[in-house]
Amino acid sequence: MYKTLISISLCIAPLWLGAQTAEDYFHGGAQSYIWGKDQEAKTNIITGLQRFPDDPLLKGIAELLSKKEQQQQQQQQQNQNQQQDQQQQQAQQNQKQDSSQQKQSAQQKKQDEQKQAAQQSQQQKQDQQQAQKQAGQPKDQTDEKEQEGEPAQALAQMTPEQAQQLLDAQKGDEKMLPLKPSGKPVDRSRPIKDW
Repeated sequence: MYKTLISISLCIAPLWLGAQTAEDYFHGGAQSYIWGKDQEAKTNIITGLQRFPDDPLLKGIAELLSKKEQQQQQQQQQNQNQQQDQQQQQAQQNQKQDSSQQKQSAQQKKQDEQKQAAQQSQQQKQDQQQAQKQAGQPKDQTDEKEQEGEPAQALAQMTPEQAQQLLDAQKGDEKMLPLKPSGKPVDRSRPIKDW
């Protein structure tokens, strides 16, 4: 008979263990909360409050869980705001970099165009000088005026080699005066014959 009592008590024990008190729900929820299982803790506390709505321990831990949930939501909102701010700052920085790069490329392009124009101008003058040398003709008056009226800035941009070439080109245009007149001298004191 002793064995029968033990077997009956073993059959009834699981049913008795299934019935929980408010403290059991509280302890189960608190333990889950401590272990970082917030969703499990919330489930235990809500179930306990449904069975024992007036229990102060369950109400207290329920408030604690709701406060933690609110803090997590606020933290997530702050993180999202920070990410948006960082993205906006990054976009502004990118725009500034793009605009500065565009300005630099525009300035570089302008400088390149000025250099190219100066080189073309110099090349044209040299070509004209060479053509005049080959033809053996004196320089045009317009060319002389251009050289006299050249701004100092254009001369300052010449390299020493270009300046030497210009001087050499002008040397070649110089002609020596003849030492003796060619032909007979004309006596202008005699009257001109008019017959």
